[in-house]
Amino acid sequence: AYSVTNSFTIIVLESNLPPVFVFTNIPTQIVGAASLLTVSNSATDPDIPANALAYQLFVTSADTTAPAVTNALIATNGIITWTPTLAQAGTNYQFKTVVNDFNPWSINTHSFYITNYFTVIVPPNLFNGVPQTNVVAPGGINWFTVTVPTNAIQATNILLFATLPVNLWFSTNVPPSTNYELLVNATSGRSVLSTNLVTAPTNIVQGGTYYLGVQNTNSVAVTNAVEVDFELAALPPVLPVVPDQFITA
Repeated sequence: AYSVTNSFTIIVLESNLPPVFVFTNIPTQIVGAASLLTVSNSATDPDIPANALAYQLFVTSADTTAPAVTNALIATNGIITWTPTLAQAGTNYQFKTVVNDFNPWSINTHSFYITNYFTVIVPPNLFNGVPQTNVVAPGGINWFTVTVPTNAIQATNILLFATLPVNLWFSTNVPPSTNYELLVNATSGRSVLSTNLVTAPTNIVQGGTYYLGVQNTNSVAVTNAVEVDFELAALPPVLPVVPDQFITA
């Protein structure tokens, strides 16, 4: 008796589907200079089995004089991290994520890409005793980054003027949020914060950072000016280094 065998391979082709972002509308992010921004901009692949995804990140600014962003990173899971520099304070940046898939067995396009955008605002810095004039859009809020000196005792947060009543907010969150109100419906005023207040949410930390937000609840733009004045503890004197002395008898 004789038997004959034959074998062959069956390849099942599939239709490739484009990846899908988990969050399609990422809100505007606010991060102070020298603070860490972390944003999840991950995507999933609907194919079964899922294809590997490749991420790319592009950062631009409408301000052609703004310092370029060279240290923003995106991980293989779509997590974006960035720490803006002091030179980038007062600038808005657009973050663009591009995600590609690749399916070698598809009967249609082997690779698709999708894009997602969000804006990152780096608020201007408020320096000790230097007023900042700004304009807040109707219904908007402008944040300022305040870096606390290492020898600060207290900070006087001042609304110098406002053309219509505004609210002044204090926050230590990143991004900042309207969690503690210093001035309510005011055209001027001041609020003093210190390093040892009983109300802990408004303590300032020596060498730390906090944010001040000017909120406009009016239907027209409001021009205003804010300032922070620090009371500083005297630093101990720095004695000169005296080199070793050698005396010959």
